[in-house]
Amino acid sequence: MSDSTVTQVIPNAASPPAYVNPPVIERVVTLHAPMTAEVFEANIERWKQKVTPEYPAEEPLIEWLVEMEEKDGVPLFDTLAPKLRITHRFSKKTKAEGFDWSIRCPVGKFTMNMHSHPGSGRRYDHLRKEFAKWLPQWMEHFGVERAELLNLGYINVLRRDVTPQFFNKDGGLELDKVLRVFSEIPGKHESLEPPYDCRVTVNLGNAPARKLSIRVKDATTPANGVAIKVTLETLAQVSGEGGISEVLELLDWSHERIIERFEQVFTDEAKASFTPEAQ
Repeated sequence: MSDSTVTQVIPNAASPPAYVNPPVIERVVTLHAPMTAEVFEANIERWKQKVTPEYPAEEPLIEWLVEMEEKDGVPLFDTLAPKLRITHRFSKKTKAEGFDWSIRCPVGKFTMNMHSHPGSGRRYDHLRKEFAKWLPQWMEHFGVERAELLNLGYINVLRRDVTPQFFNKDGGLELDKVLRVFSEIPGKHESLEPPYDCRVTVNLGNAPARKLSIRVKDATTPANGVAIKVTLETLAQVSGEGGISEVLELLDWSHERIIERFEQVFTDEAKASFTPEAQ
């Protein structure tokens, strides 16, 4: 499902509440900027030397890309000439140790991931501080003169070890008690059944264009059992000169929009169970 209607954002008189046990397990910020492959290749080895003292686990992401073209309405895939794409990734811990903070550096992108599993005590401020530390170094090292786009994503998970309060004695997830979009499904039924998949994108009505997407996706695995991912993500063009200050201001703006939408997506019952902090 999709929606492109313009939504006016009205600041709240009071700040949205913070929660002791929110279901967010990961926060991700990505900056996009002009960069040629030649500039990237000429500087990536020295960038590794700069990053690895604090992010020593180098585990690149390796993907094989298959080209697709449509002919007479039928998608045709060229499986004979796949293209290899390697994304450099540096983390504070290896995946086997319990994947944690990471920096990813494909051509023209700077991505920082912060895992925020329950009990970690990590908040947006931790991500912002680390991003503000490394972003100027990345821009200077690769000769980036201005930023173009900024993504901020919050990944929430509904899983027995994260939100046990919404699982019944039979192991089923009572999704209608957690998310407003599933609280009033038309018609009569006994329960909601997986898989669940829903996506909506709204235009926030700012200039330059800024959007926010909400994705509810089934993430059930044999190891973890029934699970749902709820991702809130902004995509915004960087205005002004596209320097460090503009990027950080936009990052704060993106965080505020995600928090506002978090309050609207989750039910009052769910938010109460996340334990609001005293104001």
